[in-house]
Amino acid sequence: MGMDWEKMDPRQLAPIREVQEREQGKHSRFYIATVGKLVDPYIPSATKGSMWDGMKRYQKRFFAQREIKRCLPDFSLKNFAKEAANVYTAYHKAYYTGDLNALKESLTEIIFSQKKAKAKKFKMDRSERHSTSPVFIEWHASDVVAEPLGIVHVPLGVDDIEFAQISVRFTSLQHLQVLNKNGEVLKTQEPRSIVEYWVLERLITQPGTVWRLAGKVEPTE
Repeated sequence: MGMDWEKMDPRQLAPIREVQEREQGKHSRFYIATVGKLVDPYIPSATKGSMWDGMKRYQKRFFAQREIKRCLPDFSLKNFAKEAANVYTAYHKAYYTGDLNALKESLTEIIFSQKKAKAKKFKMDRSERHSTSPVFIEWHASDVVAEPLGIVHVPLGVDDIEFAQISVRFTSLQHLQVLNKNGEVLKTQEPRSIVEYWVLERLITQPGTVWRLAGKVEPTE
C-alpha cells in the first residue's frame, strides 16, 4: 500500500527460510523458496556517504550483476526496472481487491504470510462498513518509475542455490477511488506523489522463477 505502510526495519527480520518439498522420482528434495531476510539492502539516508562508500557500492553492484547474468544471460537493468514496476503495481492492486492469489505471486512467502491477513481484514472491514450498499476500492497509479539501486548476489551454499536481491526506488502518483456495485465513482482521492524503497528477490538458479517483493526499506534520518 503506497500510502499507509507500517514501518519495517530490514535489519530486524529473522533469517528464516521458507522451504517447499518437491518430488523427484522416488526421492524428495528441499527447495528453498526465499532467502528469508534482506541481505545488505540499500538504505537511503539523508546524509551523503563518502566517496569510498560509493566506490564500494559500485564494486559490489558490478560483481553482483555479473553473477546474475551468469545465471540469467538475458538480464538487464532496463528490463528489470520494467518488471519491477509491474510487480509493484500488481501487488498494490491485489491488496486493495483482496486477491490473495495475485498477492502471493507478487510477494515472497514470508512477506505474503505477513500481508495476507491484513488484506483479508481490509476487505472484511470494507464489507462490514457498507453491508447494505457494497462498495469497492480501486487503487490507481501513474508514472510508476523503478530505479534499481543496490544489487546483491546471495549464494546459499546448498545445492548450488543462488538468489539475487535488488533494492529499488519507486516513484509514482497514486490515488484511491470508491465505487458502488454499479461501478459508479462515489469518491476519488487527490493524487499523491509517493516514494518508496523496496527490495525485490529472485531465485536465479532455477528455471521459471520471477522477481518478487521481499521487503520494504525505510530511509534513515
